[in-house]
Amino acid sequence: MNQPESNQVRALLQETLQEGGQAMLTVTSNSMSPLIRRGDQVMLIALARPLQPGDIITFQTDAGLLTHRFWGYVPETNPPLLLTRGDKPVVFDPPTPAARVLGLVIQRQRHGRWQHLVHGRGYWLNRHLVWLASWDNRVLMGRKAARVWAGSPPAWWRQGIHWVLHWWGRLVTAVLVG
Repeated sequence: MNQPESNQVRALLQETLQEGGQAMLTVTSNSMSPLIRRGDQVMLIALARPLQPGDIITFQTDAGLLTHRFWGYVPETNPPLLLTRGDKPVVFDPPTPAARVLGLVIQRQRHGRWQHLVHGRGYWLNRHLVWLASWDNRVLMGRKAARVWAGSPPAWWRQGIHWVLHWWGRLVTAVLVG
């Protein structure tokens, strides 16, 4: 999709969501695996509250739409810039202007079954995955490990912890979702 078409899609999505509608999008990558995988559909609503760390949002990037977790704001930036990251990648996305956020992901569909992410089993699964991802963030950023070693842990150690946390998340997802 070229840039003018992408801008038109974004404008249509924004208009639909701002008028109280919902939008359904198909995910094209595994960056939010295991909760959201390639081929899943996600349901978006307009933001009705301030973003909270762990919220899954869809936003516009120069390359198109991206669905990732919100982790916070870049300190002292005007306009505010968001820190986002998928659950699977080991790096944060480039900071994104808050104005590019299209909506909040509230459900995902896989194999014809909807999983709510704001209540019930889906909510608890999502909160557990947020907890795992926050540990992953600490390990990747070296904050937690700095107490163990004087300096940052070696890359192989960070990658190993990331791998263990990701596979634990996959196991929990398989058990709770089936």
